[in-house]
Amino acid sequence: MSPSLFTPSANALGAVVNTANERSLGVEVATKFRSTRVGLPDDVALRRSFIAAGFHEVQIHPSTMVVHLPAIETFVLRHLAGTPVAEAVASLSEEKRAALARQVKIALQPFADGDGVAVPDEVNIAIAHK
Repeated sequence: MSPSLFTPSANALGAVVNTANERSLGVEVATKFRSTRVGLPDDVALRRSFIAAGFHEVQIHPSTMVVHLPAIETFVLRHLAGTPVAEAVASLSEEKRAALARQVKIALQPFADGDGVAVPDEVNIAIAHK
């Protein structure tokens, strides 16, 4: 078995979207969005979970991948439309939605890649035997 789990602390896109959500939608909505992004175990906890589930020869390999995303102003609004904060985003005026998307684009400028962005994301790859 070899699942890959994204680490909660090393996601540039998630961090930027969290900040933009808090500014545009408020702390309560941002917290709701953030709650969908936590709870994945770090490498030590992941190893313990596999062992507790009866796996052996557990190997955890932290890895960084680069996620290429299209034009961020469009992507971020579509992404949020598929999350528990979709209703709150939809309730914003068109101007405020555009401002939220601009905040994300500006913050991700260091990751610009053509019309989109290329953001690093850390994952833990687990390999184990049962």
